[in-house]
Amino acid sequence: MIETGDGAVVRVVFEVADGVEGQLAIEMTEPLVFTAGEQVLFGEGSVVALKVEDLVPAEYRLAQNYPNPFNPTTSIRYTLSSGEGRTEDGGRTTPAHVCLRIYNVVGQEVATLVDGEQEAGYYTVTWNASDVASGVYFYRLTAGEFTATRRMVLMK
Repeated sequence: MIETGDGAVVRVVFEVADGVEGQLAIEMTEPLVFTAGEQVLFGEGSVVALKVEDLVPAEYRLAQNYPNPFNPTTSIRYTLSSGEGRTEDGGRTTPAHVCLRIYNVVGQEVATLVDGEQEAGYYTVTWNASDVASGVYFYRLTAGEFTATRRMVLMK
């Protein structure tokens, strides 16, 4: 397993060509960005292939919306960890109930962006606030026992 700086855990499989012996040493001076299913080749003649099979977040996280301030749309990113709901054999997680809601400054719910079951992974939701007034809003993510709230500003 390789843990990335953003809390993701990447499971990799090394495939060595038939008849090749020796040790594998990889020295990197620049970070690599992987996409699930991507193959990265190392060595001469494609002797070793690194296949990224899974990108699984190591922790729950609610990111700051972008852009902020915004008008009229903004994106909200969040990650759901594999910590809860992990199967006994270490396989994929069971879905968790996830809610992502928007509130105004007096605590009234303005919108529900997500309300359902989701597996561990990375998610992005877009909120179109064209039907609400300018001002400060809060968004809250609830997933299992995890709860996080952040502030955003709508400027029309």
